[in-house]
Amino acid sequence: MRTNTQHSHTKISFGGFCLLLILSFFLTQCGKNPKQTTSAIQTPDGGFSLSLPSEIKKHQSGKNITAQLIVNGGTPINMTINLDNDQVTATTGPLSPGTHSFVIQYFLDGALIVTATSQAQIIAGQNTNIVFTPDLNVNITPSVLAKQPAENANNVVTNSSVSATFSQPMDLSSITSLNFTLNGLTASVTGTVIYSEAAANFEARFTPAEPLALAANYTANLNTGILGILGEPLSTAESWIFTTRDGAWENPQGVDFDSVADPLNGTLFPQIALDPSGNAIAVWVQNNLGTSGPNNIWANHYLKGNGWQTPELIETDDLGHAASPQVVIDSSGNAIAVWQQNDGIRNNIWANRFDATTGLWGTANLIETDNAGTADSPQIAIDLTGNAIAVWRQSDGTNNNIISNRFDIDLGTWGTVLPIESATTPALSPQIALDAAGNAIAVWVQNNGAFSIFSNRFDIGTTSWGTAEDIESDNTGDASSPQLAMDSSGRAIVVWLQNDGSDINVMSSRFVPETGWIFPPQTIETETSQAFTPEIAMDPQGNASAVWRQDDGTSFHIFSNRFDINTGLWGTPSPLETETISNLGFPQVRFDRNGNAIAVWAQLSSGDSFDNAWASRYTPSTGWQTAEKLETEDFGSAGFPQIDIDANGNAISVWIQDNGTTINVQSKRFQ
Repeated sequence: MRTNTQHSHTKISFGGFCLLLILSFFLTQCGKNPKQTTSAIQTPDGGFSLSLPSEIKKHQSGKNITAQLIVNGGTPINMTINLDNDQVTATTGPLSPGTHSFVIQYFLDGALIVTATSQAQIIAGQNTNIVFTPDLNVNITPSVLAKQPAENANNVVTNSSVSATFSQPMDLSSITSLNFTLNGLTASVTGTVIYSEAAANFEARFTPAEPLALAANYTANLNTGILGILGEPLSTAESWIFTTRDGAWENPQGVDFDSVADPLNGTLFPQIALDPSGNAIAVWVQNNLGTSGPNNIWANHYLKGNGWQTPELIETDDLGHAASPQVVIDSSGNAIAVWQQNDGIRNNIWANRFDATTGLWGTANLIETDNAGTADSPQIAIDLTGNAIAVWRQSDGTNNNIISNRFDIDLGTWGTVLPIESATTPALSPQIALDAAGNAIAVWVQNNGAFSIFSNRFDIGTTSWGTAEDIESDNTGDASSPQLAMDSSGRAIVVWLQNDGSDINVMSSRFVPETGWIFPPQTIETETSQAFTPEIAMDPQGNASAVWRQDDGTSFHIFSNRFDINTGLWGTPSPLETETISNLGFPQVRFDRNGNAIAVWAQLSSGDSFDNAWASRYTPSTGWQTAEKLETEDFGSAGFPQIDIDANGNAISVWIQDNGTTINVQSKRFQ
């Protein structure tokens, strides 16, 4: 409602109220907010005239204004509008003395927006002043006639815009990104809003700045801040939901191109990380000399829209082999790789950083200098802004401990090496994860009478580690192979293999920042056979999926189980594939921010001569879908598949591929 609007019009005193002579459906602050009226003159010779209402003139802005006069319910008379002097005229012909009815209808671009009615007593030979009162039942309250995409539409293309068609012309200034919004599951969508009128189509359109996510639910919202041409709010706020299409796998692409990898040693251990926008960094081990010489760490950069760039060495130390590369990437596309490097005497931990702004790698840095013993098994995690923590196993010549170092994005340097635990019993297999704020959790295996799973937490507020703790107490058999995932709020889930004296099962424990680790750990599979190589991933809401290799006594299969954050419970484990004769391994799984996931693994199936890379897709609405091959190379096996997913659900999988001559790194994009 508009108040205190200033107009320069003649005032008429009526019943103690002050009335502005404009045709409008607003109440204005003048005395006690009377209903506004306007007046016209009917001449004895049949002339009819009045001033163009101010509110209509105010909103004309390129629109076609027309008007009709209806006298005594007869045929509408087209009125003439002179925009130079704002006069509206018509010819009725002489009217007989007596009472007559008058109706004026105003249209903008053919849409009826105002109707005013009156009755007047015609006196022969005199001009008649006719006072019109706006009709409150006219078409002034806008409504939504159509929506695109339609409500509950499925398989909507990801480059879609979202639009609403209104019943009448709208106030352009009210069609804004504050009043027309689009929300995904975890965040609002950035975009532009425009309003257009063509062929009596009054349309507001929201165009996202980036393509929408795959297989995602979106909610479009129009609030009552959206106004009609005369200022009336939308009749009711409108919201509707639609779902975008899912992705599909593209053709395989080489990552290392014309590799000179030694067929005897091969290209090994590829790793990949995607930033939220879909750019990626892949790293791998490759023999650089085409002989049995030292292995080096190579990398390639994937630019969204441009594909893979040129592979490059990110370290050149040929004193000994480099191995076990890991890579992480922040929200801006900056990446850090870590690996173990032999100096001819012992393994050390090295790192290098990729700058997304320059597109260049820096100089490899030694991030630990303890020469008492070897260092190996590096792992690394990164927060959104680019702070990172690396962990590894370090020998002091007598015992193996878990050590860490932190990269500070503000300083641009690695810090001081810190121990995570200081027990006198062997530790191994470290894993690390960070939340959005930079808090971290590390887990590892430590001998505690039997090998158990230990954990420690890094507090970003104090920039220090806490006290290591045993998070499982089953000493019937050894625990091994811990894997860790963490959501943005700091909740974490660890899975591991637990020997119960008879079988090897997959166990899980959950960390909540407010209370710590939840006891007792849960068994998430109960097969009376052996499980191997578990992996875990979490979505931003805290749901998780674990995958592992399961021996059924005849062959190996890939199994999965899902943790539901709403119930706090794991579901029932189930296979991701149904091969009856198969040998499978190396499962990996990743989530996008909408709760969709992709799992990959290597599989030798009946009828195949070599291992192939396989994948299965998960969405909350469908569950796990039928597994499919990522490649059909018939000259050699595929192995070590890895995958990562960007914020919108686009994914890249990498693996090593034997083409019969060399072993190369291949990739495939899901989008």
